[in-house]
Amino acid sequence: MTRALLYFITALVLAFSVWLWFADPTGADGGGGVYSVDSTAYCGQGTMAWGDSVYDGAVAVLPGDSRFDRYGLKIQVLDGPLAGRIFTVADHIGWGSEFDIWLPSCGAAIEYGRRQISVRVLPD
Repeated sequence: MTRALLYFITALVLAFSVWLWFADPTGADGGGGVYSVDSTAYCGQGTMAWGDSVYDGAVAVLPGDSRFDRYGLKIQVLDGPLAGRIFTVADHIGWGSEFDIWLPSCGAAIEYGRRQISVRVLPD
């Protein structure tokens, strides 16, 4: 190998190492984190934690969960029957699961049951 190629490869490895050091694999930077969560579904009418009425596309999360507890955060479901759908954090769960999806039909919520799913936090 020539000396210039060796320097180039060394610089590339160093740059990648620095990127890895500062990259945030948790997704706390506002996007990109992929997580496996215990999910359920709920139905019915009412007001959610931040004052909005329930709506299709809303999701409730555990209060204080650093991965998801931010009003308006967009989260994409990666697998399961709702794969590809994007939900917005708009409510809190009292207990029972990590990720509670509002569905307009109580029959659909019961059919959904409890599932382990993968979700991705989308960038702001």
